Amino acid sequence: AGYMEIAGQLAAMTDAYVAGIKAIDGLHLLAEPDLSIINFGAHDFDIFKVAEAMEARGWLPGLTQNPKGMHAMLSMFHEMARAKFLDDLAASVQVARSETGAAALKAVY
Repeated sequence: AGYMEIAGQLAAMTDAYVAGIKAIDGLHLLAEPDLSIINFGAHDFDIFKVAEAMEARGWLPGLTQNPKGMHAMLSMFHEMARAKFLDDLAASVQVARSETGAAALKAVY
């Protein structure tokens, strides 16, 4: 019974992370998670720039190469950090967008 309760809590927490990621403009899941491993990417900016910005904020982002993305293997230890992670992720997306825009301007001029 205890295992089932914890598994349900983990599934709900993973769903909350997924909803938070989907709410950030420009991010998308690379696959809907069956368990507690999430993987997400971006089409309009470099997701690795997002990872760099997250690292600068003290996070240790996991990366995937093909397709290019960020991933996390969640446990209940991640619940207390969810709001901060999602806030920092949204801010890091903005950094990546601004760097992508700056690079595009340099290429044009």
